[in-house]
Amino acid sequence: MRHHRITITAGVALMLAVAGCGGAGEGATGAEPAPVSGLPAALTVSRTGGIAGLAEHLTVSSDGTWTYEVARRAPETGEFTDGEVEQLAALAWSTGFTVTSEPSGDGCADAFVWSVTRGAATGHPEATVTGDDCGGAPNADFAQLITLVTEATPL
Repeated sequence: MRHHRITITAGVALMLAVAGCGGAGEGATGAEPAPVSGLPAALTVSRTGGIAGLAEHLTVSSDGTWTYEVARRAPETGEFTDGEVEQLAALAWSTGFTVTSEPSGDGCADAFVWSVTRGAATGHPEATVTGDDCGGAPNADFAQLITLVTEATPL
């Protein structure tokens, strides 16, 4: 059975409220400059199923940098654009993210099952939403998040 697993993790963006306030070149007193945008809490995306039993992991920090890991290969690193980080945050912490529809049909053999867990953030409790390749995405925000992650990373 083919199996994929991706993990996206981002620390809590402590400076989220002021991230867009500084001008270019204005950094925080820490080693890294304040991010232009960020994720409000951890975000985990998992893909399982299929035929080969593959497991992939993608970890994203609040500044948009990511590390992609898959068994038997060296990790790869990269960075989401500020716009992509903003899209991830907007989709996973939207009010529609946890509104799910019933899957259509009875599923199918060797399909991928996707699970997205967002961490708790102000006004948004921790939540997990699951969908698969046969029954369709449980909502539009979930589908767009999966598309964004798969198009922007080696996943």
